[in-house]
Amino acid sequence: MDMVSLEDISSMEEEITERLLEEFDLDLRLLVYDTTNFFTWIDTFNERCAIPKRGYSKAKRADLRQVNLALLVSADHHIPLFHKLYEGNTTDKTSFLSITEELVERYRAMKDHVEDITIVFDKGNNSGDGMKNVDASPYHFVGSLVPSHHKDLLEIPRDEKNYKPINLKGFSSDQWSAHRTTKEVFGKKRTIVVTYNEKLYITQLKTISRELGKAKEKLDCIQRSLSRWRSGKIKKGKKPTLEGTRKKVEDALSAQHMKRLIEVEVSDEKGLPRLRYRVSQKALSHLSETTLGKKILFTDNHKWSTEQIVAAYHAQTKIEEAFKRMKRPHFVSFSPSFHWTDQKPCVHAFCCVLALSLTSLLHREANNAGIEISLEGMMQELSGIMEVAILYPASRKGRDTKSFITLSSMNKTQKRLFELFGLERYRS
Repeated sequence: MDMVSLEDISSMEEEITERLLEEFDLDLRLLVYDTTNFFTWIDTFNERCAIPKRGYSKAKRADLRQVNLALLVSADHHIPLFHKLYEGNTTDKTSFLSITEELVERYRAMKDHVEDITIVFDKGNNSGDGMKNVDASPYHFVGSLVPSHHKDLLEIPRDEKNYKPINLKGFSSDQWSAHRTTKEVFGKKRTIVVTYNEKLYITQLKTISRELGKAKEKLDCIQRSLSRWRSGKIKKGKKPTLEGTRKKVEDALSAQHMKRLIEVEVSDEKGLPRLRYRVSQKALSHLSETTLGKKILFTDNHKWSTEQIVAAYHAQTKIEEAFKRMKRPHFVSFSPSFHWTDQKPCVHAFCCVLALSLTSLLHREANNAGIEISLEGMMQELSGIMEVAILYPASRKGRDTKSFITLSSMNKTQKRLFELFGLERYRS
């Protein structure tokens, strides 16, 4: 690994991308960008590396140093076209601001293979400077906006006049509708699509009900403790204060929407705090009518249909699948990473992304050949194809033991994969 420099990684990835485009005719009209992070076991006091740092951990391991990985993949079977490993404490919007220049460089390698390229990214990457870079780049884009920043769009009534039904390929079981308009966002006029999905609405409503239950349980616990102090059942220890009680209430209402759904009053009563609270049914109804089940998308593809814009944004599931795959312990796993300098984790990430590219290409070839199977299912089937050495004992003295190498029994899918990938040439 010492022989591979960071410059080598960049140049190799560029050459590999160019070869992929030449050999496999990838659909580049829609690319998806996103980031994730992986925790490491690098010691806190190891000063030989600057990339692994503590930050927001998607795996809930804030106690460990982590690395962030940015990935650009094709919507066509999530094949990686660009990646970058960077500091674990860098926010998505900060990294996107710096990476857009490198994405423009990668565009130059792809422009001969497609006329227009649209890049899809999530709202976590949004910033004024970042959008200036995107606008100045040759890419078109589809992104999402933070709903609370655009309350005027959420207030539009969800009726037949404003929201029209849409049909999305691959989402036939979901009930979708959308409102389309234009609005100036990040200094330019954008096409806006506010989507409503019944399935998402039900899921979010269940989540809010669960979080309300948790918040009420915590507030009840605070109330009981304060009541015991006022009744004299607790006399020892540090007396509760208004400031301390308000801090506990703040923690109890930390989940999304709880502060607007639960009305809380903390007052002083004979030198001790008293807590009163109630769930606002009016706020819950307003949240249900205006926010739940909705997403706000924006794009510079003004001529695209509403269905095209919504379908493009939901291509993000492709890169989410890739990240989930890299976090599983079976195939293309990123962890564990036993490295403690900056150069080696970068080489490790390159190897993992290369493995993802190879397995995704195999999966694409299988699907194009009419083999309907998941990537994990394909890898499981391939893992089951083995060479078997059969040893026959000598029948008489002086005769050598005979050996015969053959393949394990294959099912129908394994036989098709074996033939499709030309695995016969690897037999002993």
